[in-house]
Parts: sequence; C-alpha cells; structure tokens
Amino acid sequence: MTDEIAHHQPVYDDLITKGQEVSLKLQPGADRNQLERRLTEITTRLADVKKAASERQKNLDRLVPVVLGYVELRTEFTKWLTGAEKELFNLALSSPNQDLAFLLQKQSKLKASIVFSNS
Repeated sequence: MTDEIAHHQPVYDDLITKGQEVSLKLQPGADRNQLERRLTEITTRLADVKKAASERQKNLDRLVPVVLGYVELRTEFTKWLTGAEKELFNLALSSPNQDLAFLLQKQSKLKASIVFSNS
C-alpha cells in the first residue's frame, strides 16, 4: 500500500500545485472558496490514507513474526501428531474378540510362569 501511495504522490503534488495556481487566478468568492475547500479535503484525505497505511504496516511488522512462529509450531505439531496417530494405529487391537482371546492366553501363560517361579 505504501508503494502505491508513493506511486500516486506525483499526481497529488501536481494536482495541488495546479489547483493552487488556479485558486490564485480566481477572484475572491464562492468558486475560489469551493476550490480551496476541495484542495484541503484532498490533502486531508491523503494524509489520512498515509496515516492508516503506516499504522497497518506497523501492525503487519508486529504480526508477521508471530504468524511465522505459529506456522512453524503448527507444522512441528502436525508432524508429531501424524506420527503419534500412526503409532497408535499400529498398537490398536485388530479384532476385539480375537485379541481378547490372545491376551487371555498370554495372561494364563504369565500366571503359570509366576506360579512356577514362586514354587
């Protein structure tokens, strides 16, 4: 936005210069007053646009590092989350009934080995 304002600055300068020249040539009266009001209005509007653009640029300069940090953290977290989901999927029981029977059988073997080692 600042570049665009700078690009239009010569047009503004020329407009104000020519307007002031015309104003000086006009007789005092309504036309001259109206032209001067319009020139003042244009000057005020441009100043407001410059001020708003400057404030937005300051906000962007402040926010860009925060946004980039967020993107970096989000990327790292997403990679970790994807890995954790894959790991969880690999640990999941394939079939509740079949895996339950397998786990019960393993539990029985472990109990037997505990009983055998205690005797």
